[in-house]
Amino acid sequence: MSNQTVQLKQDGRIAQLSFYNPAGNAMSSAMLQQLTQYFNDLNERQDVSVIALKSEGSGAFCAGANFKELLQITNAEEGKAFFSGFAKLLCAMKNCSKPIVTKVQGKAVGGGVGIIAASDVVIASNTAEIKLSEIQIGIAPLVIAPVIIHKIGVAHFSKLSFDPATFHTSHWALDKGLFAAVAKDENELNTLFNQKVQFLSELNPEALSALKNTVWKGTEHFDQEMLHRAAESGKLVLSEQTTLALAPYRNKS
Repeated sequence: MSNQTVQLKQDGRIAQLSFYNPAGNAMSSAMLQQLTQYFNDLNERQDVSVIALKSEGSGAFCAGANFKELLQITNAEEGKAFFSGFAKLLCAMKNCSKPIVTKVQGKAVGGGVGIIAASDVVIASNTAEIKLSEIQIGIAPLVIAPVIIHKIGVAHFSKLSFDPATFHTSHWALDKGLFAAVAKDENELNTLFNQKVQFLSELNPEALSALKNTVWKGTEHFDQEMLHRAAESGKLVLSEQTTLALAPYRNKS
């Protein structure tokens, strides 16, 4: 776990939050817990106006859940605990009173798309791509569904979910409202991201909090619903079809 990191730094009224995993920035349970705690803590901070979220490196933004941990699930309780990590993180993000500006520099899969949807403003590279691949291994994007549907609607979520082998482009995500802006290259990505974060940090924090509350109004029930979906996902991962789909990966691990 030593090569997987979550870091929080502060620059004026900006909280800079980053995560890293050499395996495609996939989220381990420990990383999910750390991020969740940071968002919960930042929710109470009066000296922070905006949160800048990014993953490190120039590869994938986030490959979703840590595959090695997925392979180690042996019972329903372990499955529920595993998927609850994402449920708790996404709820902490939507419930946080500070707007979250997220930089996406590469591919996002599964739970990584959930993190994007739970963000308030997403600035992406023109090479960024998204995919929900869950049904290919016999599970489904149940936990992340509420926040994605809230952001882009049922039809677009359905398109992503029932087309699990296809990466959708940055411009598709921009058109559907998942991304707020798409940069032409890395330099412009960093510029647009930093400009947006700085701009928001200089605004009235009470107004920002009120706006975020309005944007996420009606999602209060997500907290319990997503935990229920985590339990359902924990059972699906133990199904015969999923066990067969994961067998080749288990033999390699």
